[in-house]
Amino acid sequence: MGHSSEERIKVLQTYYPHINIDKNYICDVCHQAKQRKLSFSLCDTRTVQSFELLHIDIWGPCSVVSMLGHKFFLTIVDDFTRYT
Repeated sequence: MGHSSEERIKVLQTYYPHINIDKNYICDVCHQAKQRKLSFSLCDTRTVQSFELLHIDIWGPCSVVSMLGHKFFLTIVDDFTRYT
């Protein structure tokens, strides 16, 4: 989740000149995504099939609304398959 790097946006700008780059803009999402978090404690739980244990995280509201108007991020990870 996020946006392209400045280098990629410059490439897009060659094809779409109406795209502007504001070097003074500070992206809230990038800043928050780079924050350090405490590691999770170790767990001895072992799953043997899909959907036995799901890890779910919701983050938001985000100050920058997505193109479709969403303000929250939902992440679900299956413990057995590690599928996100």
